[in-house]
Amino acid sequence: MGLGTLWRSEEMNRKLLTAVVLALSLGWIQVASAAVTDAIRLTSGGQIATIVDNLPCVGACVGLTGDLNPAMGTTTVSGTLNGWTLNITSGTSHSPNLSPFGLDITTLTASCGVAGGCTGANDLHVIFSDINFAVPVAAGGFATTYSATITGPGSTSESAFVDNSNTLFGEPGAGLIGTVGPFFAPFGAGSATGGPAGVPNYSLTLDQVFDGAGSSFSADGNITTPEPSTIALLGTALVGLGWLGRRRRMKV
Repeated sequence: MGLGTLWRSEEMNRKLLTAVVLALSLGWIQVASAAVTDAIRLTSGGQIATIVDNLPCVGACVGLTGDLNPAMGTTTVSGTLNGWTLNITSGTSHSPNLSPFGLDITTLTASCGVAGGCTGANDLHVIFSDINFAVPVAAGGFATTYSATITGPGSTSESAFVDNSNTLFGEPGAGLIGTVGPFFAPFGAGSATGGPAGVPNYSLTLDQVFDGAGSSFSADGNITTPEPSTIALLGTALVGLGWLGRRRRMKV
């Protein structure tokens, strides 16, 4: 390569770099950046601890640290609060999408060995939330599922909310999608559908509640929308039941 050609190549590179810098400064080119917004709030007996993804614990954090998982969109918490010992393996958000789910608490374990404690006002709320969901959902189109293994006399339930004010933890004005439970030992599982229409951008919130001294729990749950294949399967089943009922009436 001759000196003239090399000079022209370097000059073109300088001009290109100058153009990119100018475009960035004027906002012509936007650099994509992911804002971490999912968070877990723990409450029991008036004590409140909040752990935002990739940040330290804020509030009643004597027995807690912060997010233990460096992955964005996934919050992992371990520690104690008001006599409760808990471990949230992963609370995962897919904001702004709903696939394969919007919010999910993959595995949560909680136990309380405090005699006479951990009930009533001292129950444990594990609240997982995120904002900026951008998939429109018709009224009644959200779903929440929950399952739990329970040891001891306690109970557990899960409530799910959608909030079109796009507020973390769904306040104010959250709309209830549904409540699953309460469940008692040894095991319970179920689902609920509902909620107002999700108008982008909106927030989603899961609230899992644990109540019972001397009890331990292992639970998981999520917020999603019913899969079209599931709806089609349900419709086929209903048609089949209708056909079977018609045959029985014809035989009478």
